[in-house]
Amino acid sequence: MGTGTSQRSTSQTKKNFDKHGDLSPYALKKMGNFFVNIDKQINPRDVYALAGGSVQNLAGHASILGNDSDPSVNVASSGADYSLAITWDAGTAETGISQILFQIDVDGIDEDEDAQLVFNAEMASSNDTPTLAIKTFWGEGDTAVSDTTGALAETRADVTATIASGDIPANARKLTVLLTPGGHETDTLSIYEIRFKASRKFPVKNSD
Repeated sequence: MGTGTSQRSTSQTKKNFDKHGDLSPYALKKMGNFFVNIDKQINPRDVYALAGGSVQNLAGHASILGNDSDPSVNVASSGADYSLAITWDAGTAETGISQILFQIDVDGIDEDEDAQLVFNAEMASSNDTPTLAIKTFWGEGDTAVSDTTGALAETRADVTATIASGDIPANARKLTVLLTPGGHETDTLSIYEIRFKASRKFPVKNSD
């Protein structure tokens, strides 16, 4: 057998990975690429709060989140739950609500598979059920791609924005995400966890 690349089978590769925790030698020999899951958690300290679409000046915390920024970051429940939460006060859907911006290293992402941004979030009550509007940028000068999560609820749960494979360029290395919460005039909105899920490909040479 030569060193050329054989036709890939993403589902079979993932099946081998799930079964063995690693890829079997058979899978490595039969496939030109093998795939592992990307599952990255975004640290709230790596999130920036934009004002008017721009990073704020030093008087505005240089867009770094704190317990008096907009949105703010603080422990979920002092004395009970010390996980961090990003929280927007009740407000309107217009410019009164700040956007947040963060970047993700996606070097090696498989552009033939959909990717997901997953937000573990909740509303303070059941009066408002907004969605999260997502814009993704895959490189300098790239056109923004817009996606939306499902509706948030009073019960803490995951909501997901799916990025279609057709919107992921080949050889992408960095993803910038702009998030704008929908209107919530009565209830505060809190995000406890942000995760990015996708597949990463690694080229493999076939050999006898």
